[in-house]
Amino acid sequence: MNVRHAHSHLHVLRVGHAGAVRARRPAAARLDGRVTPRAGPVGAATFALALLAYPAFLLFGYAPAEVGGSRLPLGVMAAELNVLAWYVFVAFYRPARRGAPPSPVLRLFDLAVFFLVLATLGAWGLPVLQATGVGGAALKTALTHLFLDAFSEGWFVFGVLGLAAAEAGGTVGRAGRNALG
Repeated sequence: MNVRHAHSHLHVLRVGHAGAVRARRPAAARLDGRVTPRAGPVGAATFALALLAYPAFLLFGYAPAEVGGSRLPLGVMAAELNVLAWYVFVAFYRPARRGAPPSPVLRLFDLAVFFLVLATLGAWGLPVLQATGVGGAALKTALTHLFLDAFSEGWFVFGVLGLAAAEAGGTVGRAGRNALG
């Protein structure tokens, strides 16, 4: 079961790798012609935090681990650091996105970002339930699936489709609409 929980962090590693490959190209951090120089450091931080979270989830999942006589949910703690990095990414994405002409590529990225934020509701809900002792197994399962499904089937899928569409020749604005139909 821990592999199921760890896979979302592996997705971050994949997308981070794709972002790192794209970041070597000057146009990779552009939405409407403006360069967004903070995209590289935010991507690097997210990638590093995913590296931290993946082994924690693979080994412990959501269960606490014994660390120096204390029981700590290492996977959850590492995941919450990822969530903070995602919010920083969204904070940079929104202004970079503002004013960019609509295109199918950007619509895919917008959907990906929407599902990323939606997934965080499940990610925050789980530690709140654990800390307060409120909610039963059904609510914990629902929050887990909100996170995993919105992340895997939303953020990851739409993000990869956006990257693929951009690589296939989709660009921002009229050229993107023409290239992607």
